[in-house]
Amino acid sequence: MRCAGKSWLHSLIPRIEARLETLGLILHPRKRNVFPVSEGCDFMGYRIWPTHRRIQPMNGFRFRRRFKLMAEDFKVGKTNLEEIRSRIMSWMGNARHADTWGLRTAIFKQFDFSGG
Repeated sequence: MRCAGKSWLHSLIPRIEARLETLGLILHPRKRNVFPVSEGCDFMGYRIWPTHRRIQPMNGFRFRRRFKLMAEDFKVGKTNLEEIRSRIMSWMGNARHADTWGLRTAIFKQFDFSGG
């Protein structure tokens, strides 16, 4: 969908703010920018485009690091598979809302949880 231009979008901000005010919400003054849709939009830990969603890169990096520590703790007997499973399922529940099949496959291929 194309619009009349950036100035037209900026002219909508007061109407949007008025509507949000009725809901008890406000826009952050420095974060109400207008960008091309091709750049995507950050929202609640995801980068969102009209055609797809991705998790923020740091989310994947942090989970990979935690997953590595879980594997190390399992090998020395500091944790069990049930605890690891619940942590993995929690992260996957979040990650599945985005296009993360390749990321999940890559992370889970790296570590072995046999013989704890």
